[in-house]
Amino acid sequence: MLLRNAAAKINALLEIFPAVLILGVRQSGKTTLARQVREDWKYFDCENSNDLDFITSDMDFFFNEYPSEIIVDEAQEFPDLFRHLRGVIDSNRDQKNRFILTGSSSPELIRPASESQAGRLGIVELGTIINKAQLARSLDTSEITIRDYIEIADKTFVWRMIPSYEKTISKSVVKMPKGILRDSGLAHFLANIDSREKLIRAPQVGQNFESFIIEEIIKGISCTEATNWRYYYYRTKHGAEVDLVLDGSFGVLPIEIKFGITTRSDQLTSLKRFLVDNSLPVGIVINNSTEVKLLTNNIIQIPATLI
Repeated sequence: MLLRNAAAKINALLEIFPAVLILGVRQSGKTTLARQVREDWKYFDCENSNDLDFITSDMDFFFNEYPSEIIVDEAQEFPDLFRHLRGVIDSNRDQKNRFILTGSSSPELIRPASESQAGRLGIVELGTIINKAQLARSLDTSEITIRDYIEIADKTFVWRMIPSYEKTISKSVVKMPKGILRDSGLAHFLANIDSREKLIRAPQVGQNFESFIIEEIIKGISCTEATNWRYYYYRTKHGAEVDLVLDGSFGVLPIEIKFGITTRSDQLTSLKRFLVDNSLPVGIVINNSTEVKLLTNNIIQIPATLI
C-alpha cells in the first residue's frame, strides 16, 4: 500500500515536473517503485560500472541519445548529474514526464538536487522503519554493532527510539522500532537547510515536522503529573500507519501529524481504522492549521501552535 500511494504521488508529480527524484535508504523499494511506475522506460543503474561510465564519459552524448523516458538509479553515485540535467531540462522546459531518478537520502545528493533543480524536480521520500540487519549489510558491519550505536545515540539524547504499538487486534503489525533525530535544528543543519524557503521545499520537511511535534508532545507530557505512560508508533505490513500512539492512565490516544494546513479525509484512513479496530473514542490530527475543529465525529484537528 505504501508503494501504491507513492506511485500515485510520482504519477501526479510527473504531470507537473520534467523529473522526479525518489529518495530512500537501501532496500526501501526505490528501484522497484520506479520501474513499476514507468516499466517501459530505459533503465540505468549508477552502481553498475558500465552504466555509470556510459553516463559520465560524455553526458552530452548520453542525453542526446536519451532525452526523456529514462530511469537513473542510485544517482548519489554521481551528484554532478543534477547540474547537467538542469541544462537538459531547460532546453525543453515545457516538456513534463521525462526522467525518474532514485538515490539515498544523503546531504551529498539532496544538496545538488535542491540547489540546481528548483522548479524542475519533484521529490518523493520513502521513510522507513529501523531494520538493523539491513543497516548492517549496507555499512558492512554486524547487526550487534548497529544495535549498540543506536542505543548509544538514544542514550545521548540525539536519537529517540520509538517502539511499535503491538497491543492491537491487527495480525499484520510491524514489530520493529522507528527512530527520529530529536533535535530538528540539527537535522536541518545536516541537510544544509538554512532558510525558510529551503525548509518548505526540502523533501524531508514532513518527516522533520513530525519528529519536532513528537518531541514537543513527549516533553510536554513529561512535565505534567502523568505517570505510567508510554509512547509508540503503529504500522502494519499493509501500509497503515499512525505517527504517535500514547498509552497511559488516560487511555490510548492515537495522533497523526501532517505538515500542511488542510488535512483531507483520505489522509485519515489509517487513523480511522485504528480507532475502529481498537474501539477508541477519539483521535487527534496535529497540523499547521489555525483552528481547533472536528474533522470527523471522533477526530479532532489541533494546530501545532497550540501544543
